[in-house]
Amino acid sequence: LSEGILPSSLSKLTQLQQLDVSDNFLNGAIPEWISELKQLTLLYLDKNRFSERIPTSLGSCTSLLRLKLHGNGLVGPIPRSLLNLRTLVELYLPDDLEEHDSFAIKCSVVLPGLDLRFISSLS
Repeated sequence: LSEGILPSSLSKLTQLQQLDVSDNFLNGAIPEWISELKQLTLLYLDKNRFSERIPTSLGSCTSLLRLKLHGNGLVGPIPRSLLNLRTLVELYLPDDLEEHDSFAIKCSVVLPGLDLRFISSLS
């Protein structure tokens, strides 16, 4: 993939288990259709140019084990729906999202084995 948006044709790959599009200069909002990929265990969208909010629909990707969203231009609070990802073992988020401290506290209770990292956009 190269600079642009994440192609919606990927939504047809309903058995897709891993999607790593790190470092691809992708921009715009993180597409809502990603939540249709129910078999995803790994979703790496880090180090792109995604903007806007993290879609709450990501909370319905309940097979996810690993999720990386840092290194983008995401804004707003972290959706509470991410706490629905009970199988998650790795979550990397930007450190400048609203309410990241309170989200970390909730994660420590709901997802005690989670490797949660807040990564600076400067790194």
